[in-house]
Amino acid sequence: MLGSGGRAAAAPTAEIHATKTIRWQRQYYHGWPTVARRRNGQLLLTYSGGREGHVCPFGRVEMMRSDDEGRSWSEPIVLSEDGVSTDLGYPSTVELADGTLLSVWYEQLKDNPHAVLRQAR
Repeated sequence: MLGSGGRAAAAPTAEIHATKTIRWQRQYYHGWPTVARRRNGQLLLTYSGGREGHVCPFGRVEMMRSDDEGRSWSEPIVLSEDGVSTDLGYPSTVELADGTLLSVWYEQLKDNPHAVLRQAR
């Protein structure tokens, strides 16, 4: 990728300050977390939870919130648990310009072998 003046743009970097388990439920598989920061500073964690395994028809899309830079988190709220999917995953949430939260995720339907993208507002 070229930046200004025809020079190659520097690759983005990230520094990991710490790692932490936020929600541990031995009986469930959790995966595909994403974190977003709202304009008010609140952190949103969206993930696939409540699963029996990597591909599972019993999973949910859940969201947790932190108002203290990730030191503590709310109990999860369920964004999707519809019972018609064989798999839910790769959820992500963003805050729109008007403050609306938009969450999207991958969904594999039982009667359709093709993946769809679902959203909740």
